[in-house]
Amino acid sequence: MPSDRFQESYRIGDPYDLAEQIGEDGIAKLLALVCDAYDTLYKHKIVKLGMSEDEITEELFKEIQIVWRVSSIPQTIVPINQKIDKYLAKDKGKPPTIDFCFRDRWVKEAFFGFECKLLAEDDIRLYKEYIENGLYRYLQGKYCAKGSAGSLIGYVNSGNISIVIREVKTRVDKENMLSAMVLARSISAFKEHYISTHLRERGLPSFCVHHLFFRFTALN
Repeated sequence: MPSDRFQESYRIGDPYDLAEQIGEDGIAKLLALVCDAYDTLYKHKIVKLGMSEDEITEELFKEIQIVWRVSSIPQTIVPINQKIDKYLAKDKGKPPTIDFCFRDRWVKEAFFGFECKLLAEDDIRLYKEYIENGLYRYLQGKYCAKGSAGSLIGYVNSGNISIVIREVKTRVDKENMLSAMVLARSISAFKEHYISTHLRERGLPSFCVHHLFFRFTALN
C-alpha cells in the first residue's frame, strides 16, 4: 500500500481523478520528482542549444524514471511517456497524446498529466503554443477530462526567465480564469512554480494547472 500522504488519501474520492485521490501533498511529491529530474539535466548540462521540445522531454523523462525508482512514491503510481487520452477523442484520427504522466497502475484513465512547451523571451509563436496547444487542451478536456489538476512545463531556452513568466501570466490570466496565475510554494529549492485555476468547457469541473518553468538558458 502507498505510504504517508498517499496512505491517507489514495483511492478515496473519484477513482478516475488521481489528483483528488492523492491530494495536495501527493501532487507536491510528483512535482518534486519532476523537478529533481530537471535539476539533474541542468547540473549535467544535458540540454543543448537547438534541441527540440521532444528531445528535451525525452531526456527529462529518462531522468524521471531513474528518480521514480528510488522515490517514496508507491509503485501503484507509474510514470508513462506519451500517454494516450481517448476519453473525448474523435472517432477518426489520432487521439490526443499528453507528453507524460503519472498513471494509476490499474485504472488507465486516472492520471496526473504533464504537457511541455518551449518558451523564449521574444518568441510570440511559442507563447501562443503554450496557451493554444498546452493550456487549451486541458480546458477543452482533450487532456485529463476526468481529472481536476495537471501541469504545464515551460522549457525556457532563451532570454530572461522572469520576463518569460510575466508574459505567460498575462496570457494565462485571460483564459476562463477562476484564480489568476500566482507564485505557488517552492518545491524544495525550485522556485519557478506557479498555479492557476480555470473553468472548463463541456460541463467539466474546474481545473488547476501547475506551471513549472525550467531554465535552460545558462546551458547554451
